[in-house]
Amino acid sequence: MGWIGVITNAGNALLAAWAGGSETLYITKATVGSGYVPDANMRTQTALQTQKDTASIVSNTPVGTTGRKLKIRVGPHASAAYTAHEIGIWAKLGAAGTETLLSLHQDSADGIDVPKASDSPEFLFDLNCVLTVSNNGSLTVNIDTMVYVAHLEFEQAQHQDWLMEEGLPNCEATPTYDANGDITGMTHVDVDTSDTMRTDVYTRTSTTITEVRTLASGEVLTITTDLTTQKTTYIFS
Repeated sequence: MGWIGVITNAGNALLAAWAGGSETLYITKATVGSGYVPDANMRTQTALQTQKDTASIVSNTPVGTTGRKLKIRVGPHASAAYTAHEIGIWAKLGAAGTETLLSLHQDSADGIDVPKASDSPEFLFDLNCVLTVSNNGSLTVNIDTMVYVAHLEFEQAQHQDWLMEEGLPNCEATPTYDANGDITGMTHVDVDTSDTMRTDVYTRTSTTITEVRTLASGEVLTITTDLTTQKTTYIFS
């Protein structure tokens, strides 16, 4: 079935109050749970059906003139595996406002199996949620920088390990662009020898975004995001 999302009734009321006033709208946090409700009842929810954990908001990017795309990242659970069927985004009006379930996103059919941290410490699941906010007032999104930096450090360490296997760890990255100015790839060149150590190629279709990272040794990491389900997969070969 895939993930679907709605602005809740309480979220609509919050947005209306923001549009009619002068206070800042704060996107405060994301939560993840194992429950779900009939799709027709999603707008009436004021909390998750069965909250299991908090999730991290790791990025906030504009979409057109009235949209914001929030990347929600779910990691492994500290003590027990579960299936994630619901994710909530919370907001408040003004610094002293009450947190409200702004939007609810769920996949009642399949969900995502979230492992226990001790079984799969590197598990990550990203869901891209697009919100339409037509007001020109002040909007603040609380980014979980600790999780974001930790993931960047993991990727950098992984990349460095690959380069160390080649014996040439000192690389600089140069992007390539198409005629529209969109990035299409990246080339990593050893600063001492000018040898190409890794090439990245980005492709996009109407349904997927794919990044293929290839080392000089022939090792390949393929990262694919399904734009329909918003699921990201990582395949080493």
